[in-house]
Amino acid sequence: MDRKDNITADSETIKLINENHLYFSEDELISASNKGTYKRGLKDTENYSHISIEKESDAVIVMLDDTKAAIKAQLSDCTCSCPSKVLCRHIITSAIAVSGFCQSRPPKDTACAETESVQPDVTAQISEDDKAFLKEVMSTAGRILNKGFANCSENDAEILTRLSLRCPAKMKKISNMCRACAENISLMNNKNAGFVPFEAVMLVSRIYNTADAMAGPQGISLYSLRSNDSSSNSDFLCLGVYPRKSRSGYYGITAIFYSIDEQCFFTYNDTLPDFYNKKKDFSYMNELRSMLSKRKHWSNNMSAEQLSGRIFRLRSYKSDSDMRISSSSSTVCSIKGELSLSDIPECIRTIPQYKEYDYFSFNKTEDFYLIKDPAVSEVFFDNTLQVLNFAVSDKTGVSVHCSIPYTDINIALIDFIEKNHGCEFDNSFMLMRRYLKYDYPVSLIYDNRTENICF
Repeated sequence: MDRKDNITADSETIKLINENHLYFSEDELISASNKGTYKRGLKDTENYSHISIEKESDAVIVMLDDTKAAIKAQLSDCTCSCPSKVLCRHIITSAIAVSGFCQSRPPKDTACAETESVQPDVTAQISEDDKAFLKEVMSTAGRILNKGFANCSENDAEILTRLSLRCPAKMKKISNMCRACAENISLMNNKNAGFVPFEAVMLVSRIYNTADAMAGPQGISLYSLRSNDSSSNSDFLCLGVYPRKSRSGYYGITAIFYSIDEQCFFTYNDTLPDFYNKKKDFSYMNELRSMLSKRKHWSNNMSAEQLSGRIFRLRSYKSDSDMRISSSSSTVCSIKGELSLSDIPECIRTIPQYKEYDYFSFNKTEDFYLIKDPAVSEVFFDNTLQVLNFAVSDKTGVSVHCSIPYTDINIALIDFIEKNHGCEFDNSFMLMRRYLKYDYPVSLIYDNRTENICF
């Protein structure tokens, strides 16, 4: 009987784990669920007093108190005895526990070689396996459209989740949309206020049309151009941090980085893991503020507060096609110095044009830019729409109309704008975020100091 801290497994079980290569990487588990569930799973592997791993036929059974999870080579084939119809935290916890006994993982240099960014050849042929999978996706989406979204059950959500897990890495768009559709079904069945019927039905039709286009002769051009891109050494500017809330109800913070080498923006997300464990006096904003100072990012445990307003270098970082940087423990961060106004490149000091609508890239609607020596004016709160309207302008007279909806995570920013009506912030830059067609400020950048005004 082998033991790893509070986790035990006999020799026959460990042999099966290695024969079936039951090793699940951090990035694989985060992709299959989300960062918050993964972090909760890590915490649970330490909190359980005893985790027993046993062999049963072709699966490995993990006992977590009264819950039993069956782990197989494919995450989509894993099952759990809990009521959840989707990939639950018990499966994630069990996969982490099982991976600790697996020695037959790919060597480090091979893994890195597999994750290099490759530009797809638009003349390449799509494999027959890919076509068969896309037809299955179209069949599922078509069945939902035929019977009506309102008639969907948790069984449909489970089918979509399993399709999401089975998606090849190059079909990340399909994977994300299938998972979002599964969440929409759960929101509808739970009568959650976050369910938007029009958007939910449009998403199903988008899944069908995207899969149909991918299966076509030029479909390879719609595949992810960038997936888990491993880089050597890259320097970044951390321009600000803001709180966020996903449509499915998860809270978290997002840091905005600008890559000096690649000359483009990246984001780094940290999700609040204990969304379902809130107490009576629980305050999301207090928790989000505390996340700024938590030292837990990458291998050397950096905090968002340490990075804010600084120049730093990331070694062996990974990012996806949406330019989001991973929290991989193999990434090393080192701070190089304070961010001064002279470090900000000219190319991000101009207001970008609104992006043209692209049906197959509808999610790429976020953009960032900087306004020099900003002034806040024309502040007006619309009581009917519960939206704060105002304008931010520079000394040349260029003005941007901004709107902020009144929500729990926007209260601090709304207070800041109302208190600084008519103020001019000389010798500074204001970082602006454009989401869809709405612009609003994120931070104020001074010489050797950055103020995250959303907190």
